[in-house]
Amino acid sequence: MLKIKILRFFSVLLSVLMLFTIGLNASAAKVSDKAKVEKVEIEDMTVRYRGKQGVNVTLHTTDKNLGYKVEYFSSDENIFTVDEEGYVIAGERGTAEITIKVTDDNGNVVTDTAQVTVKFSSRQWVIYIFLFGWIWY
Repeated sequence: MLKIKILRFFSVLLSVLMLFTIGLNASAAKVSDKAKVEKVEIEDMTVRYRGKQGVNVTLHTTDKNLGYKVEYFSSDENIFTVDEEGYVIAGERGTAEITIKVTDDNGNVVTDTAQVTVKFSSRQWVIYIFLFGWIWY
């Protein structure tokens, strides 16, 4: 009986300590009004014709807990489009620019632009040339 009471006591004590540390972590996550996204970098990329590929983005902020909204834009949606999650979906072969716009919770805006080239892969060239892909592909 004594063992059960001691076990319950330590269980309650551990629960209280865990709740206390969660409260400390939540208060430490507050973001300053001066925090901002300083810079965003996007890399040039090559995407396979009719393929889908994620965009490589590097984001530099003054506070890692700062929230932000990301938007992607294509300069020519015939060549490629970009979904909300940052995946380039290739259409026609060619080259166009992708622009990324990041707006942080404090209203600061940064942008960057890169080139996206849509090309045939080796397998696609074989289909295009030898299997008369130029007619149906």
